[in-house]
Amino acid sequence: MRAWFWYADVAAILYGAHQIFTKLAADRIGEGLGGFVVEATAALSILVYLAFLWLASRWNQQSTAQGIFYSVLTGVCVGAGTIALFLLFQKGGPLSAVPAILACGAALMAVAGILFLSRSAILAATGRRQSGNYWIALAAQVKAFRGERVRSRSFLQPISLGRDPIDHGTRVPSEAHSRVPASFRR
Repeated sequence: MRAWFWYADVAAILYGAHQIFTKLAADRIGEGLGGFVVEATAALSILVYLAFLWLASRWNQQSTAQGIFYSVLTGVCVGAGTIALFLLFQKGGPLSAVPAILACGAALMAVAGILFLSRSAILAATGRRQSGNYWIALAAQVKAFRGERVRSRSFLQPISLGRDPIDHGTRVPSEAHSRVPASFRR
């Protein structure tokens, strides 16, 4: 298993908890104040992490002007997204809407990665089986949110690509390979 995968698990759990707590808070605090409390608490948590790195002599934080610029844009997106999430819940939106929202965000990231960051779609589609479980769960959530019946393996077949061809030197099964657009094949 790749070293980054554990960080993905932790991030998924924490972001999931973030959505739940935002839903619980939304009826009890205004969206502006709630968003500020969320982001100020997040900033404080990061400050504690930086203090730990400094005190443990593990400081290795560098920056460039572009890194700061993109971090500011990220902060704007997170702040506006947090406010939008509070408003969604205050207007009666269900917690079950969040996976579909995150699916749209994941699709946006995938398209941006392919178009602007030179990432290959086949690499995303042929990840290890563990990351495949996230996509399976996400597909089930999106289908359920749209009101479609989720059958046991109906959505599993198109994304079941077998072993990772990059790590193991194997070929993608021909049946699955035929479903991959020609522009993404090697």
